Amino acid sequence: MSVGIEREAEAVIRVLHAEDDGQFASLAGQFMEREGPLSVTHVADAQTALERLEEASFECIVSDYDMPGINGLAFLDAVRERHPDLPFVLFTGKGSEEVASDAISKGVTDYLQKETGTEQYAVLANRIQNAVDGYRAERELERRVDQLRESERRFRTLVSNLPGMVYRCENERGWPMSFVSDGAEALTGYAAAELESDAVNWGAEVLVEDERDGLWETVQVALDDREPFQVEYEIQTSDGESKWVWERGRGVFEDDDLVALEGVITDVTDERALREDLRRERDLTRQLLETSPVGIMVNELDGTYRLVNDRAAEILGTTRERILDRTYDDDEWALQTTDGDALPSSETAFERLKAKAEGSSPDDDVFVRDLPHSVVRGDGERRLLSVNGAPLYDDDGDLDLLVFTIQVVDE
Repeated sequence: MSVGIEREAEAVIRVLHAEDDGQFASLAGQFMEREGPLSVTHVADAQTALERLEEASFECIVSDYDMPGINGLAFLDAVRERHPDLPFVLFTGKGSEEVASDAISKGVTDYLQKETGTEQYAVLANRIQNAVDGYRAERELERRVDQLRESERRFRTLVSNLPGMVYRCENERGWPMSFVSDGAEALTGYAAAELESDAVNWGAEVLVEDERDGLWETVQVALDDREPFQVEYEIQTSDGESKWVWERGRGVFEDDDLVALEGVITDVTDERALREDLRRERDLTRQLLETSPVGIMVNELDGTYRLVNDRAAEILGTTRERILDRTYDDDEWALQTTDGDALPSSETAFERLKAKAEGSSPDDDVFVRDLPHSVVRGDGERRLLSVNGAPLYDDDGDLDLLVFTIQVVDE
């Protein structure tokens, strides 16, 4: 099988052939194109070849040595100045060992002596193909290296902009780090290189002792289930400061074998303190509601109830659950004036406060005070109530809720 048939499906190679013998060049071009996926362009001298190189793209140059004006070696020098890696085959009938040696020292890709017979063209076509295969492989490798460098640059840019520390580590109790982003220093006080070299061990020197077993167990369960893990724990920085961090990571598996852990660790000290403050406030609010001697009721602006304490339910002779299912003007309230007449909806504490509060701001003094309402309890007992109310606003200063207190007054 000929070389040309074997390589029929391969990409065509554009060859620039510098040869002052036009008849020989035409014959050589025909045979080369038969033997391989080659497209041969002929020029009669080196100067014209240099001009064509500026005008078009070629993957290989084939050149005679003895040509008018510029010989093959000078032509090779000129090509190497412009295209250091472009395949260059010196194909000459007047060469010598000295010429071959000079060509090799100047960076020729291959050297071939002209002979009689057509077999030489198959050899030449094969040499060209081999040279271009190597050239293409090098260019593809360079392209992939450039892609990897660009990917690494993008990755490092992304990582540097992430809050906290990105890591890759081994699944061992000390969590030895093979990669740590520069955010490690702001988080821990230790440079990334200290953690990567294990000069500072994450598990033994950064993670506080009380957290070590719990973190290990949490991660192992997630790895067994092939699931990501999230955990919050305490660390100690290089200067002894205590911080709370949140970590999200997952195992990296190859052929079902765990090879590493990868994830991100961020500082949540402030967020944790805020959560703790909010929890204490909720607990305090709950205690105040449950121990208050007055009934407390919180309404949405549509009249439904957001919150009711036990004292309010006791005063009204029902349960918190039933109140939360009603609205302020539900017929079951049987609201009355102090004279025992049905109380119009517009005269209720809810409507009065809402009318005052609409369009107001947190800086305005908007209240309803000591409004007398009479209510018939579920057990039929009639009670006279004193109602006070004030609005609540959201973070944007918009009216959000209406808060009321109710007390029983002597009739």
